[in-house]
Amino acid sequence: MRKGELAIYQVKVSLNGAQPSIWRRQLIERETTLQDLHRIIQVAMGWQASHLHLFQAKDGTLIGDPAEDFDGMMNFRDEAVIPVSAVLLEEGQTLHYEYDFGDSWEHLIALEKIHAAETNNGALPRCIKAVRQCPPEDVGGLPGFYEFLEAMEDMAHPEHIAVREWWGEWFQPDFVDLEQINADLAERHAWFPEDPDGGAPAASDFFGLSPAQVHELLQSPLNCPSVFHPLFNAEVVNEALDTAPIIRMARVLVDAMRGKGIRLTGKGNLPLKKTAETKLEKKGWLAAYQDLLNTALTRLSWASIDHYDGLANIQYTGAFCFWLLSQKGGQWRPVSEYLDDMLKAFPRLPLTAYPVSYMTEEDQAKSALRSRMVTLYQLLGLIELDPENARFREEGNQKMRRTALFEGMFVRA
Repeated sequence: MRKGELAIYQVKVSLNGAQPSIWRRQLIERETTLQDLHRIIQVAMGWQASHLHLFQAKDGTLIGDPAEDFDGMMNFRDEAVIPVSAVLLEEGQTLHYEYDFGDSWEHLIALEKIHAAETNNGALPRCIKAVRQCPPEDVGGLPGFYEFLEAMEDMAHPEHIAVREWWGEWFQPDFVDLEQINADLAERHAWFPEDPDGGAPAASDFFGLSPAQVHELLQSPLNCPSVFHPLFNAEVVNEALDTAPIIRMARVLVDAMRGKGIRLTGKGNLPLKKTAETKLEKKGWLAAYQDLLNTALTRLSWASIDHYDGLANIQYTGAFCFWLLSQKGGQWRPVSEYLDDMLKAFPRLPLTAYPVSYMTEEDQAKSALRSRMVTLYQLLGLIELDPENARFREEGNQKMRRTALFEGMFVRA
């Protein structure tokens, strides 16, 4: 790491509405994933990680654990691949975090300072200031917490005995053990037995990319300068355009529309032919391909390819395959290898599948990756499949590699 590089975030996590205030000031690495930040907050505040949670960015984007978005209605972004630095870029910016949607413990995460890495003299993450205990779990939100405190402190209160039996003999709201918090932070992954290896996939699971680079790639696959060079090879792309089935189909359609061909509309639709012809004359087929590619990645519903409900996050994570292709797509490799690599990078993808008796959730994820991602990238001319295993019954032996068109569009930074 370069001397003086700004790499350490000082964040303050406050429980919204608490009076007197309850908060923690912590030092974390800027590349800390939001999944790990969730764990850090749970440990530092004193929660028990027994309820659902989510983050909400300033632009309204919801970020959380896809496994907690049971029906896909919330459209969570996966917290395991999004670093804190992707949502908190400058000092003063904030992020919202909610824990337990019943009691609704809302927290404000504020980025107070960004420090140089060389200023750190201890393990990270580290809590450097803690004020007051957090409420007990399931106490009924802040109103319930205040009632709890009143009953605990007043022996004449009608609920005093019941509250003592429920909680125990002692609750001191002003007491916080900072040393114990930091000891627990060092062992925080042991709090999450459903993931015994602990935390988000390491950078090695992303095949050389950092979590920040993965986030940049997934957010904007056609504009991710830390992963792919922003200026693609236009000469190579122009020469290879006709290898893309979608361009060959578009050329046939445009040729058929010239002159008096294809009349439709009157809600049978299609023309706009003058608009299309004018755009092609001015900008050419390369611009048309870029539009088609951008639409396929950002606006097309990939689920419409196979009409299968669930696994919506495949569309969000699919761009990671571009990195895999840039890494090893120069030779024929089994399609199944790419599917395995996608699940190594995003091990929680199968959790968004609907359980069925005839197929495991992992097999469902692989099947959907094949039918959506592989099919679409082939149509776009970014990959080619080995013709020696083209039959359906040989699908398990199918191989693929990147094309010249891919190499022109995605030049590694």
